[in-house]
Amino acid sequence: MDTGQESGAAAALARLMVVIRDEGTRGAFVDDPEGVMEREGVNGADIPEPAMQAIKDLGADELRFISDICERFTEAGLFFESSGGKVCFF
Repeated sequence: MDTGQESGAAAALARLMVVIRDEGTRGAFVDDPEGVMEREGVNGADIPEPAMQAIKDLGADELRFISDICERFTEAGLFFESSGGKVCFF
């Protein structure tokens, strides 16, 4: 049921996508995901553990691929706005 209120997971995922889309923070995320999330204001506890672990397990090339795909989806209008940024439908 949609209550009209944004979930913490949506905001955290949106903020994480901002981190992943930036080449500098993306590289740092691969080396130190927890540290980068803390510095960048991403509340990883709001992201369901299986999803968070899957993201943490990705390498730089895989994260770049996700970033590129999400950029194209966003350009096509396939995203939703969150307080943390844009989340693509991918």
